[in-house]
Order: sequence, then C-alpha cells, then structure tokens
Amino acid sequence: MEFQSRDQTYHAISVLVDSGAIITLLSRSVGELLKLDVTSGRLVDLGAVGGARTRAFVHSLTIRFADSLVIQAPVAIAAEENVPNLLGRLGIFDRLQIDFDATLHETRITGPWLAESGQVLW
Repeated sequence: MEFQSRDQTYHAISVLVDSGAIITLLSRSVGELLKLDVTSGRLVDLGAVGGARTRAFVHSLTIRFADSLVIQAPVAIAAEENVPNLLGRLGIFDRLQIDFDATLHETRITGPWLAESGQVLW
C-alpha cells in the first residue's frame, strides 16, 4: 500500500494488518518520509498487548491500495521509532473488504462489494 506525502507523491510502505489495532500506526521515520510535521497532529496515548504505551500524533492521510482504491483515513504517527507499522481498523475496516485467507497465506484488500443497503450484520 502507498501513503501520500504532503508534496502529493506516494510512498510504498510495508504494514502488518492488525485487526486488533484501533488505528493505523506508522513509525516516526515514515511520518518524516511523508514530510509531516509529526507533532502537529492530535496527541494520543496508545496501548498495546502487554501494557506497552506509545505516544503518537494523529493525522488524516490519503492511502492508496490500488490505482483505483484511494481513501482518507486517520493515521497515528509514533513519537518514537521503535514501533511496527500497522494497518488498524479506524477508517479502513469499515470502508474496505479485508479477506484473511489462511490457506493461501495471503490477505486481500479490495473495495466493498456490497452496497450499504445489501450489507448483512451477523
């Protein structure tokens, strides 16, 4: 997937899809690569499994999953470098189709295949 920088160029960034993460999280160096003033975003304190805490700053970024699949979503940029890049739920899982296929060892991200009127809640 690619994240758009402030100069409108896209940068391919490897992320782990984390269905347990509330928000997408990127390391500080990725924020700097995207030419963000990292600390200008809204300050949040994120928790992780095991009790670790991460201070981060939330920005609204454009994310491109394919040439025709582009969305805006909140992304937390960590104040520190020592965090994994994670694709979280907020603004992503509610707008895209995410398929985890353990038999093929792959994850597919596509646009929604049902209109809101055709969605079924189980």
